[in-house]
Amino acid sequence: MEHLLTADNWKEYTRVSSIHLDSAEVEVFIDECEQLFIIPGIGADIFLKLVGEELDERQKLLLEGGEYIDKGQKKHVFKGIRHTLAYFVYAKMAKNDGSMLSRAGFLQPQDEYAARMDDKNRINRYNDLMNVAESYLSGALEYLKTWDDVKVKPVRGSRVRIIDIGD
Repeated sequence: MEHLLTADNWKEYTRVSSIHLDSAEVEVFIDECEQLFIIPGIGADIFLKLVGEELDERQKLLLEGGEYIDKGQKKHVFKGIRHTLAYFVYAKMAKNDGSMLSRAGFLQPQDEYAARMDDKNRINRYNDLMNVAESYLSGALEYLKTWDDVKVKPVRGSRVRIIDIGD
């Protein structure tokens, strides 16, 4: 199946990250995030059109973002589905933090040149990135509502919320 982003170009749509990331790992997160967040939001039909070769003007706008005028003649600006997907991928990678499953359980490589974030900071970073991604998805869905031939369903529950009590 085709994807909206590749391991090579996803960084163009999000915050700065290291050039030393495993492409195979990025591709897994891209696929995961398309399945969990993008397809349920925009629908399989539109998703398949966006990964196709020939896009019309409104599909290009949905994919890359930009400006549009709604049915009430009000101007809007939004980020496209590629930006949305990139931020979902970035959030998943931030939460994963390089962990990998081994026969001894989940492990994180330790390095003398870099220190790991503590859990509280990692969760804060994840929440910040997910807020951005969800906001971008909301903007794209608002644009989709202007299409006469599309019915947009509300997207709920894109992540679990755990509230920490105390320090």
